[in-house]
Amino acid sequence: YFQTKITIESDNESETSRALSRFTSLIPSDIIVKYDKNPQIEPCAKFEAFMKEYQCDAYRKTLDEL
Repeated sequence: YFQTKITIESDNESETSRALSRFTSLIPSDIIVKYDKNPQIEPCAKFEAFMKEYQCDAYRKTLDEL
C-alpha cells in the first residue's frame, strides 16, 4: 500500500483545471482521495457527502462496528 500526494499548480486557473481533468481521466476514479485543507469545518456534512459518493460496504461496516 502506497500513498502519493499530487499537486497541480499553474499561474492560469484554466490550465490547472485542464491538467487536473486530463490527469484524472488517465487513472481509475476509485483510487482518488480528495484532500481537504480544512477538515475541521463542517466535518459531518463532508462525511455524509463522502458516504454518498463512495457507497462502499467496507466504510459502512467499519462505522457499524465503531
